[in-house]
Amino acid sequence: MKPEDEVVNLIMNLKEVKHKTAYVKKLSKGKRTLMTYVETPPTSKDPNYWVKVSEDNGESLVAYYTFAVDAKTHRIAYYDDLHDTTISLEEWRKTVSVSDR
Repeated sequence: MKPEDEVVNLIMNLKEVKHKTAYVKKLSKGKRTLMTYVETPPTSKDPNYWVKVSEDNGESLVAYYTFAVDAKTHRIAYYDDLHDTTISLEEWRKTVSVSDR
């Protein structure tokens, strides 16, 4: 398996992503789903894969989540675009209500 595929699988298997994917499918009566993809691979300046979880609404991609995944350790962090900061997955789960994830 290619490293990018492995990283995408890590994100797709997060309970929050699975839940939101099922929710979007149900709401759209099976017409829409979420896609998970590597937006930016690691570089010499940034060791993370930047992974988006988005919905194709027919006109554009709407991002639900952005995650940073360390290329070496596969440690996952959540990118909070409202505050322009990255927090650990554990911290995100502690501080953000389930309904907002």
